[in-house]
Amino acid sequence: AVCDSNAFSLQISKRKRLVMLVAEEMMGFVRSPKDLLRVVQTVMMYLFNAEHTALHIVTGNQTSQLIYSGITKQVEKVPSTAKTSLVAHCVTLRSSLSVHFQKAPGGSPRKPNQYAANVDLPIPSEHNTFLHTFPIMNASTVSGVLQFTTLDLEEAAFRDDGSFHHLNRQHTKVLTQFLNYINHLLARFYDSDKPEAGSKQDMPSIDPFRMAHVVLRARRLSVQPGKRGRGGKVSMLDAL
Repeated sequence: AVCDSNAFSLQISKRKRLVMLVAEEMMGFVRSPKDLLRVVQTVMMYLFNAEHTALHIVTGNQTSQLIYSGITKQVEKVPSTAKTSLVAHCVTLRSSLSVHFQKAPGGSPRKPNQYAANVDLPIPSEHNTFLHTFPIMNASTVSGVLQFTTLDLEEAAFRDDGSFHHLNRQHTKVLTQFLNYINHLLARFYDSDKPEAGSKQDMPSIDPFRMAHVVLRARRLSVQPGKRGRGGKVSMLDAL
């Protein structure tokens, strides 16, 4: 039990250091919405083993997902056309939602009434999956929504298997800190009241190798650019 407690404390400590390191890089090197999406996806993957990640921005009563277009080479806002969704429900409640989906091989997992396939992240049928939806707060209003999926590894909430557990207060605290940084960047790119606001998508992009180095350094991993991992698998740096 003592070993488990020490391991848990170490994992939380690493996550806190990761958030602070990435925050420095984000504020100084994220120059476009494209950079922001890349950083959010990378950090969530290494921070909480997120399988898939989606970032939505809230404008009035409208939510729009930020999606990078391979055609225009820019990040586009895709408005939600669904009457209800977990993303919209999260905005209304101004509170997080975590939904568990049981695997359904050969079929489709049973989904709650609020789930909208054209807005919320897709749910795999071959794994037990958690779909987490968190509001990005700007004071008392919701400026955006971060939604991500993690596999259910059937670990207790008080243990730390590397994945996000919504019942774990330390996990939620670290994630909330990261969401605060995302909020500042959303305001930088999409708050029309600020003179520096704008897409700035023609500016030089963040160096993915530098971003990966920061993430890997925070996790005390040593992966060098261009090298392969065990079994010939492509490393994170090769994938970016």
